[in-house]
Amino acid sequence: MTIAEVSRMFEISADTLRYYERIGLLPAVPRTPDGIRDNGEKDLGWIAFIKCMRDCRLKLWSCFSREMPPHRHGWIRKSKAMRTSLQERRNS
Repeated sequence: MTIAEVSRMFEISADTLRYYERIGLLPAVPRTPDGIRDNGEKDLGWIAFIKCMRDCRLKLWSCFSREMPPHRHGWIRKSKAMRTSLQERRNS
């Protein structure tokens, strides 16, 4: 799926998606032989997760301590704890 398709699907600008990849919130997206981003199912899952965090008005950076920069592995470790917090917010 191209960046334009993902942008429309999630209502996030292509620039924002590139930014998330550049700072490490998204893993590097594979590219076609022509150099076009080819987002797969896992990439879409990460984007959905980040959008959910944003929609819940959680600051993405606040999920991490200064010692642990945001990157894919950091998200994996933190996502379990954040899921509980989100469920509590949703249920209240």
